[in-house]
Amino acid sequence: YNVVDSIFVGHGVGEIGLAAVTIAFPIMIILMAFGMLVGVGAAAVVSLRLGEHKQHEAEKILGNAFTLAAILAVTLSAALLLFLDPILISLGAEVAVLPYARDFTRIILLGSIFMYIGFGLNNIVRAEGNPKMAMLTVLISAVLNIMLNPLFIFTFDLGISGSALATVVSQSVSAL
Repeated sequence: YNVVDSIFVGHGVGEIGLAAVTIAFPIMIILMAFGMLVGVGAAAVVSLRLGEHKQHEAEKILGNAFTLAAILAVTLSAALLLFLDPILISLGAEVAVLPYARDFTRIILLGSIFMYIGFGLNNIVRAEGNPKMAMLTVLISAVLNIMLNPLFIFTFDLGISGSALATVVSQSVSAL
């Protein structure tokens, strides 16, 4: 997502927008890491339970993983939103870049639940024996992000916010 966002923002918004996306990248990595933490851990236990033919327990673990992902998404996003400007400044956002970084990151944080579900719980889809579906959801999301970025940035003239929105919409499709 970050590479695609960077390419289109660089062309559509310019250097300041590209700097903003780059500054937001560590925050996106943290979000993905927490989502993967839940997903990889749950996938291992789901795989064990399915191997033991304990379908009901595997489903309970999936439900718990989904709930934990939602709690983490809300909690972490709220904390990051609360201290967004100081965090962005500590990541290197200068006065000219800060509004762009704020706009981009705020949208990413508000849609982070989809990132948690899409990236994190996709591991469980793989663990339950459906790697093709897991790959398909990732590919559809990536292609959709490539298509929506120019549409939102150039056609709808949404600038850097359009790129963040394209990412969130793409991730929501993957999550669904």
